[in-house]
Amino acid sequence: MKAKKILALAMMTGALTLCVTACGDKKDGTTSAPAGDTQVQTAAASTEATEVQTEAEPAGKMESWGDYTEILVPDGMELAGGSTIKKDDPKTVSLQTEGDYTNYYMFTIREKTFMSDAGKTKEINQDYNPQDVTLQVGDVTWTGVTYKYDGTLDCTQMFAQIDGKYVNVNISGNAYDSEKTKAVLASIRIK
Repeated sequence: MKAKKILALAMMTGALTLCVTACGDKKDGTTSAPAGDTQVQTAAASTEATEVQTEAEPAGKMESWGDYTEILVPDGMELAGGSTIKKDDPKTVSLQTEGDYTNYYMFTIREKTFMSDAGKTKEINQDYNPQDVTLQVGDVTWTGVTYKYDGTLDCTQMFAQIDGKYVNVNISGNAYDSEKTKAVLASIRIK
């Protein structure tokens, strides 16, 4: 019985040591951030500083295809130009994770916005609790619908106007408001 108490005390001491070590040296009121994270501090005159940590922007490279003069291709993804029907379609481009058909961004330039497509998406996927969404990325407002297919897989269809053209994006495997998605959406430049 005494050995169990000593073992429990040793485990608690070890856990406490890890927690204190993970917090870092708090000389200036901040804590150490994990590698790749950024820190933003906000201070109000009558309150203490509040620390907010955000995800780091994804690494990747800028590429182009057809009417897309720039688009960020995050590390681990590859650019595929054209559509399934028309391989050389300059208005369609996909970013895909190799070997994972459920993780992609597919962009299509259209003559006008087709918000009715988002309505059909909501109707077809009503069992997955689709939600209307709006996402502001820089000066561009994306509007559409998002849901979790089978309760786990993020799926989104959104529209925006970029450089005077209407752009539709279908997203699978990435949250519509993730840092990765925001970085990809912010990178798009069109002829």
